[in-house]
Amino acid sequence: MSSNGRYVFVPRGHAAPPSGVVIDDLTDRRRVVQYPAGCSPIALGGRYLLFGCGPAPQALLYDLTTGGWRTVQAAPAVISAPHRLGNCDSSGCDVAPSRIGTHWIDWSYSIDCGTETAHCAGAGEIFQGIDTGQVEESNCQMLWIWQ
Repeated sequence: MSSNGRYVFVPRGHAAPPSGVVIDDLTDRRRVVQYPAGCSPIALGGRYLLFGCGPAPQALLYDLTTGGWRTVQAAPAVISAPHRLGNCDSSGCDVAPSRIGTHWIDWSYSIDCGTETAHCAGAGEIFQGIDTGQVEESNCQMLWIWQ
């Protein structure tokens, strides 16, 4: 279950097709929202319900006020963010939407860059404007190295 103050989203478990119920706490209006298989509800924020859909980093947005859908592709700077922490060519890197606001999507990224002799892992956040595509790096980046 997710909530943003006015709206609540309750997933319907293992329904086919995947769906959930949006409840407008102001009007008590309820509506069923069906979303594509392979997508997962992530968060509510602003006027959007955010879904993560893979494998390419993209966000699927459901507009709670209009009932419309919108896909936002991760900007190139978002996709390349984990590379600043380490070499993603021989390790696992992940970029996924994690939060949403009225004007932005927060993408979380991580890297697992371990080798046989040394290990490292890192994580961070980067923000992308929904309408503008503008990208801003967060000051929240971490890199751990151990042997």
